[in-house]
Amino acid sequence: MSKKIIYFCVFYILAGFLWITSTAFAAEVFYLGGGASAGTTGQNTSFSLSKRFHDLFDLNTDKNSPDRSGFISGNILAEMDWNNVSGNKSKSFLREGVDYLGELNLNIQEKLGGNYHFEGQWFLRRTDNFRIEQRRDLRLKQLSLKVLNDKNLFEFGDLYADFSPYVMGTSLEGLHMDLKPDNTQHYKFVASRKNEADEAADLFERYVVGFKADHRFLQDSKTLSNFRIGIQAATSQDDSSTISYAPTTKDMRNAVFSIDGEIAWYKLFSVAFELARSLFLEDEDAAGSQDQSYGTAFRVQPVLTFAKGTLRYLYQYVQPKFRTDTGSAAYDKIQHQLTWNYILNEKASLSLSENYYWDHLTGSSLVKRTVNDEKYASITFKPSLARPELTVRPYFNYFMRDSDDLGNSLEATTTTAGFSVNDRWNESTTYGFGYEYRAFADLAAHALSDYFHRFNFNIGHEQKFFNRRLYYSFEPGFDIRTTKTDRNKDVNLIFSSSGQYDISKNVVTRFGYNVIDTNSARANANFINHRTYGELDFLLFRRSNTHMIMRGERNIYGHEDGTQEYKETRAVLKVTTQF
Repeated sequence: MSKKIIYFCVFYILAGFLWITSTAFAAEVFYLGGGASAGTTGQNTSFSLSKRFHDLFDLNTDKNSPDRSGFISGNILAEMDWNNVSGNKSKSFLREGVDYLGELNLNIQEKLGGNYHFEGQWFLRRTDNFRIEQRRDLRLKQLSLKVLNDKNLFEFGDLYADFSPYVMGTSLEGLHMDLKPDNTQHYKFVASRKNEADEAADLFERYVVGFKADHRFLQDSKTLSNFRIGIQAATSQDDSSTISYAPTTKDMRNAVFSIDGEIAWYKLFSVAFELARSLFLEDEDAAGSQDQSYGTAFRVQPVLTFAKGTLRYLYQYVQPKFRTDTGSAAYDKIQHQLTWNYILNEKASLSLSENYYWDHLTGSSLVKRTVNDEKYASITFKPSLARPELTVRPYFNYFMRDSDDLGNSLEATTTTAGFSVNDRWNESTTYGFGYEYRAFADLAAHALSDYFHRFNFNIGHEQKFFNRRLYYSFEPGFDIRTTKTDRNKDVNLIFSSSGQYDISKNVVTRFGYNVIDTNSARANANFINHRTYGELDFLLFRRSNTHMIMRGERNIYGHEDGTQEYKETRAVLKVTTQF
């Protein structure tokens, strides 16, 4: 948190310095952000400093009014929980006593010079509930500061950087720039931190730097709707100085560079591709240059679009030594995936998929190759146009696994088949039901094979009770599992229900009940778990959406071994408001 607060202070010191230097020679009225006039198309109006402060804290005027320079909004949560546990307390996640929780979400929007505007978001939390936070001090959980317009974005704080699948697609903390000078150019830059140092987890602080440059060609082409070529690179580097004594912590370094692109012939055919090269060093402090590993990854995805369907193919080749810290890739893998989605008619659509992949490529450290073949098919159809919400969906999945060692030690198949039906009986009632069968056949070790049946049903109903809305739902179900070597079965019975009743215009009650009854084929493993809750929601102030919620929860866990039983009771008082 301390570094986030430092970043926050530095940002506003710089912003304040820039504002002071830009207004130091003004007279009685101060203007921020250049001299754009109100009549300029796409430009923000210049506002005086006094109006900016007035608009920022004005809670009465419409926030979306074009005459406002900005506004503050957000919400506040205050919560108190009382917990009581009896029986085998070691089985419970709750801690006896009272826990407190306070959260503040703060959003600021301000119009700047030209057509830029500022967006700031802060999320602060303080709690003594160890299940939520390990520390009890005030925590800055999220910080996001943005200056942006229709083409450019300057972002600082918590962000998500998305370059390409192999190079970057992850959450970071730091600086991000996204620039579009014109319709043909697109640039991104990231200088951020991926994680803090953590001695318990054996992690150094990790920094990430990356860039991306895209260019679009043939903008006026009558044949191509998109022709984009891009390059991107990212490096991840651990800082070994962030932990004073770390004999087992590894100082990782990773760099990935790739070329990607997309070519589209309007809505008929498109091809996306990426070729990447990586450098990886597991422990820079302990290793020499000879321990660096290099790997290559390549993917290509053509898509053919018909009037009523889409045919998509994906090919991936990822070498065993390819590594990406901020991207996504399953290394040591060749994959062929074919997907076909087709609309048969106005009542039915079909989806087919074939996914075939294997490992143990050249240079692999694996001792044997595993080949996986997965087939999937589903049909969604509406039998009656008179009942548009009646949907029937049967599906089938077949997964086969083999290995190339002597005796095919990993040979196995998994067959899954089932269906689901959902419908609206009338304006007040919806229902659904389904069934699934799964058979796992371990052809190398037959004793591990098992078979599984699952049944489920759900119904929801809404009605008037004493002229007030009442909604309730029920979801019973059960599943049965049998094994190849045991005649006894695992039987799980599940039942859940929930509801809501509008007692008055400003008072709502919610309630629910859930039970799981497990009868296991294993000795001394049967248990039953009851969970209930009820709450009252009072709307205190409609304009600010202020609610006071009182909630009670009860959890009873029973086990055939009496020493495993425990009971939990919770009482929660919560107040939320918006501004």
